[in-house]
Amino acid sequence: ALTFVAIDLGAMINFSPLIQLFYPEAGAACVQDKCQTSPGGDCARSAWNFAYGLGLVTNTNLPTTPTPAFAQLPNGDCILATNRNSKIQLVRTDTQGKVVWVRQIDELSASGVISPLVAALPNGHFVVGAKSTDLLLLDGDGRVLRNLHLSLPSTATLDRLIATKNGDLVGATTDFSGADILVTLFRMDTNGQLRWAISWIALSSVGVECMQELKNGDLMIVEGSGETSIFRLSGNGQLVWAKRQGISDFHAIYAIAETQTEEIVLGGSLAKNNVATPRLTKLNKSGDLVWSKTYGATGVFTSLMPMADGGFLATKSQSTATGHGPIFKVDPSGSSAWEYF
Repeated sequence: ALTFVAIDLGAMINFSPLIQLFYPEAGAACVQDKCQTSPGGDCARSAWNFAYGLGLVTNTNLPTTPTPAFAQLPNGDCILATNRNSKIQLVRTDTQGKVVWVRQIDELSASGVISPLVAALPNGHFVVGAKSTDLLLLDGDGRVLRNLHLSLPSTATLDRLIATKNGDLVGATTDFSGADILVTLFRMDTNGQLRWAISWIALSSVGVECMQELKNGDLMIVEGSGETSIFRLSGNGQLVWAKRQGISDFHAIYAIAETQTEEIVLGGSLAKNNVATPRLTKLNKSGDLVWSKTYGATGVFTSLMPMADGGFLATKSQSTATGHGPIFKVDPSGSSAWEYF
């Protein structure tokens, strides 16, 4: 078992050449799909799957409870946040995978199995959260600048957090205190001023699984597992369209990618007879189905990365039997061009 994930990752994986091999224009230390804390869906898991698939690491253990979170800074460096002994530990690594600094954040309580969240801002700062009432703004050296103090119910848990291109924060919370599970989506600036918040009754206990800002500033939100709702919202929180999937078959979505032509690809699984099959679904800008396909016998797609040719790479969760984390190259029509095991 890894004693400290951040240092072990930095020491064992040189991320940059690995990603450059598949996505030369990325120039990044990790694959980021915005599903920061879903099981196997965060940047750390994606990078680990790529590295394991290529034989660069042999240890398949990446702790998932609490789930570590990654965010990529504008210069390509990565910030890793972990919950270690109920304290948030931060590690910054450069594009060669070398550790720049390590910090422990005493200002945040993370008792139990609370998973941290981290979002990188365009100015090189980043935000770390571990519960619903506190979000800390830090500079690139890991120094705390201010506490943003979320004005949300104390019974809510912060499940997802992303930064927008203009430097705002979008977060999703789940509140289990009432008869119904309540999901709240909010947008705030880095001074702690709430721009808007919307709430709805959750489809399932998982709340928001994925969310991502699109090129035009709209937000894609995936909520629920099994019976799944997919929302497209404008940047000011107005509903553009909503779709529902998985009513007849269990349908989980863990990853979102936007293509060069602004179509939306969703990665996850389709389950029949208690067997999960990797599934990709492509929607046009209006949310209409373009195609939906399954790949292989079992597993779940946990991350997607768009490619310059209009296709994308999809990584599948590791098999508990073999430890493999296959990589699929899929063309724009959904056909699998190749697989790497």
